[in-house]
Amino acid sequence: MDPIYLYLPKAHTSQTSLIQATFQSKPLQEEKREKNTPSIMSPPSKPPPPPNSTPIIIPTTYTKTTPPESFSSAEYGHLTWHTLISAPTTKTTDLSAGIAVCPPKTGHLCLHRHEQAEIYHILAGEGEVTIDGVVSPVRAGNTVFIPSNAEHGIVNTSDAGDLRRFYVFPTGSFGDVVYRFSKDEMGVKSEAGVEGVKAKL
Repeated sequence: MDPIYLYLPKAHTSQTSLIQATFQSKPLQEEKREKNTPSIMSPPSKPPPPPNSTPIIIPTTYTKTTPPESFSSAEYGHLTWHTLISAPTTKTTDLSAGIAVCPPKTGHLCLHRHEQAEIYHILAGEGEVTIDGVVSPVRAGNTVFIPSNAEHGIVNTSDAGDLRRFYVFPTGSFGDVVYRFSKDEMGVKSEAGVEGVKAKL
């Protein structure tokens, strides 16, 4: 490295002293490489779980030992259900889910709407799902997506066995879901078309 000369005045004189100084500067190319080299950082830590949310596993005996729920009036449908995931009963957020059962011959859920989209997964049996006027057959293994506010319903078309389905809503509590039933559906007049029926926990 070539030396660099500095001229500094001597104290109390007019003479000038030549001082040789050497600077340990880094080559320009090395500085450029350092600027372009990404810094080594530890991986970002996982975000903490939402408040009041914790992993849970529902026991396999739950639907056998817990009484099912149902509508207060048969005009909304003939079915029962078990709510599996729903705050505040479970320490969960963002989703609610359950299993609904339509018995053979008479089992059905009348046409209705709600703000939340919904997913059905058919666990057993066979039937028909109506979504915005389109009727589609379903059986065990089928998965159905129902858009927000789409008019829909389901009926068991079998004379032999239950139509069982797993359903999911993108809301933390099943109580957030307000069912708005059609005015005239399957020959049954429903008074829930305006005010709606709020799902029970």
